[in-house]
Amino acid sequence: MDENLWTLVSNTVSGSGSIEKSVFYLLTAFSLVSWCLFFIKLYDVIQSRRNSQRFLELFDGADRFGSVMTASHTVGLSPLLAIFKAGMATLENRRPGGNCSVISDPRQIALNTDANPDAMLVQNMQQASMAEFGRLQKGLGFLATVGSTAPFIGLFGTVWGIMDTFRGLGTMKSASIAVVAPGISSALIATAAGLAVAIPAVMAYNWFLAAIDDLQDLTDGFMDRMLALIRATGCLAPNAAASPAHAYAPVLNAISTQFAPPAAAPGEPHNPGVQATAKQAAPT
Repeated sequence: MDENLWTLVSNTVSGSGSIEKSVFYLLTAFSLVSWCLFFIKLYDVIQSRRNSQRFLELFDGADRFGSVMTASHTVGLSPLLAIFKAGMATLENRRPGGNCSVISDPRQIALNTDANPDAMLVQNMQQASMAEFGRLQKGLGFLATVGSTAPFIGLFGTVWGIMDTFRGLGTMKSASIAVVAPGISSALIATAAGLAVAIPAVMAYNWFLAAIDDLQDLTDGFMDRMLALIRATGCLAPNAAASPAHAYAPVLNAISTQFAPPAAAPGEPHNPGVQATAKQAAPT
């Protein structure tokens, strides 16, 4: 009698033992969660790639950062948009002053210092990028875990089912293939279920990693481009109050005063080199 796949699986599972059934239901739950997670992450990755392309088109067509910021609400969630907003927030929140003087008490070190605006800008943009890619990679660990453990879970159910079948054969006076076949098939379905769960999970995990890596390369390129544009304007130059030369100006002035050449006498030209040469050439 011909049986479809559903009938074959249901009849085989119904004839299995409690351990094989538990393994099969556990793998079924893993499969349902994996497929739900697959569709959720597929939507997130496709939307992020699409929004990134839209933002790049917006950025390329704008004449200044303000135009991009004004029209950024038309673009959805994107790592590129998050980096751009983090960079703009850093630039707009810069304080006009700064202090690079040596601080004796480490408790007085400010958390939101503007002494090195370039480093703060890069750090904030990198943190925004990490947050976005952390959101995209969330859940991929479950796919990797299912893909690596599901075959072994199914193998455990198979080994247990075969062991139970052979233990039952020991109590029988005679055994035939008709007696052994149902128990073996019920045990092997656990391995089949483990492979059916693991193979899609591994394929989805690898595809998501490749897609996220491509998006990461696009994001890194945009970050370098934005940093180059900002640095070209010179707005990240250290403040005058934060300049090391300004901080040590009194010391430099004192050194200059100590080693300054003597003042010229009235009527003599103020030329130390000429005076030294004249003194050396004068007769004793």
